[in-house]
Amino acid sequence: MHHLIRALFSFVRFVTGGRIRASRKRPMEGNAATMGVRETLWWAYKFYGQPATEPQPDAGIREHFASHGLEGFAQQAGFAQQAGPAKQGDKTESSRLTIALAGDILPSPNINAASAAHLFDDLEDDCLAADLRYANLESPVVAARPVCWPDENITSPPRMNNSEEVFDLLYRDGSGINVFSTANNHSLDQGADGLLATLDFLDRRHAAHTGTARTPAERDAVLVTEANGIRVAWLSWSFSLNREQLPEGQEHLVNHLRLNVPGCDIAPLERQVRSARERHGADAVVACLHWGLEYESFPQRHVIGLGHRLVEAGVDIVVGNHPHGLQPAERHVYETPAGRMRSGLVVYALGDLVSDMPQAGNSALTAVVRVDLARTADGSVAITDARTRPLYSYRRHDAEGSCVELRLLDFRALRCRIADGDLAGPPPLTSQQVAEVARLGTLLDTLSFDRRVHAKG
Repeated sequence: MHHLIRALFSFVRFVTGGRIRASRKRPMEGNAATMGVRETLWWAYKFYGQPATEPQPDAGIREHFASHGLEGFAQQAGFAQQAGPAKQGDKTESSRLTIALAGDILPSPNINAASAAHLFDDLEDDCLAADLRYANLESPVVAARPVCWPDENITSPPRMNNSEEVFDLLYRDGSGINVFSTANNHSLDQGADGLLATLDFLDRRHAAHTGTARTPAERDAVLVTEANGIRVAWLSWSFSLNREQLPEGQEHLVNHLRLNVPGCDIAPLERQVRSARERHGADAVVACLHWGLEYESFPQRHVIGLGHRLVEAGVDIVVGNHPHGLQPAERHVYETPAGRMRSGLVVYALGDLVSDMPQAGNSALTAVVRVDLARTADGSVAITDARTRPLYSYRRHDAEGSCVELRLLDFRALRCRIADGDLAGPPPLTSQQVAEVARLGTLLDTLSFDRRVHAKG
């Protein structure tokens, strides 16, 4: 069956020239419910056939990321370590905070306590040791309804629903992932009542979340987390709600902007940034964006421009998701109207933290980015380091094709293990997995994502 599907979409790719460009009348939003026939065929081709690993033609995107790394945060921030302990309450005290940023959490009936028993083994002493640990909750969690997930018969966006068990495996009563974004194209998959049930569930678990809200007041009350004397605001917005529309008079339910449309008006997001700083006393702002095109390895040029606009609007960290594959990251530097140089981190997509979609060709390549924040000599808070941690989503399936083991393996260590001929594990590797790691390693190098990016400070 897959051979027939690939043949069909090879024809589609020939017809479309390998990439569908947005028409002037209908800018590309990147989900099948809002796309025309040609764009829907392109989306389906990438899911069933071959993900798009080449950047937007003639836009200089590969060259852009090859020359824009994450180096230099410490020098640009003017960070200076204090000689000794500061007085309590002194704004120049040497406060430090580490944030770990991860990708999408997707549902699957095959993910449970048994299959995910060793999910985080490679991350325990690094990413899970960060002060704040973020991921995108890609679907509602409504216990009264069955788990719904993307299967191999997708012809339109699925109506997804996750289980409380999967959430608890990741949350770990707050010792695992402890900050969640909830604004994404699946926010209304279970309807407005499912969205509200999800918020009630998250609040019962005392989990920090942002992006969806019961009331306008709740939407405007920016989520701020505080650790080690540093206050971090979290904003979450989605480019799409798939086939759904926000009910009239309930536009507050999901933070929704057409982020994939060139020249998108981001005034509502900018107002939240100002509110985070001025009303809520945030030292740093993180914008969690659901944007971009699924199964594509590079952002489009206008998405890159939007990332830069957000940094220049006062966002310190932009972390994107939705493509279900890894995309590049960069440090964007600009000069403020006051003549001061400022920079921010833009991570365009981190792929899937947890998923069981082997048919989506590059979903096994994901990453965590660790970001260090510190209070500088002038009392402000700035990024002082950013480090990438590429991961391989290891999946072992039984004879019926069900995933019976899911792990996140350090990609660098895995490449070394394969080079040494160690395939016995744990976990053991098949010849197909060895070939997949080699292919994904080539892609990782193409994305300029795995360069050593420790700032010198």
